[in-house]
Amino acid sequence: KNNAVVSKNSKELADAIEWKVRNLITKRIIESATEKKLSATFIAKEAGTSRASVTKILKDDSFGTSIDVLIRILCAVGEEMKISFKKAA
Repeated sequence: KNNAVVSKNSKELADAIEWKVRNLITKRIIESATEKKLSATFIAKEAGTSRASVTKILKDDSFGTSIDVLIRILCAVGEEMKISFKKAA
């Protein structure tokens, strides 16, 4: 599948990429937590964040949650993240 993000200017591009990254991380957190039957309390303790924040993310709402917190939660559910870069066309 094509995950390309197309935009007219750098601000739009940055916003689109941030949305895409946030969405991908959130979906993976939900998948992994559900598959492993992990509680919001357990995930929050492992990630060093609040249960309320984790519950919100598990309901597919990561708006207002920083990327670093999402990454900590991703790690708490036993996932890793790989980032790659390529030159723009």
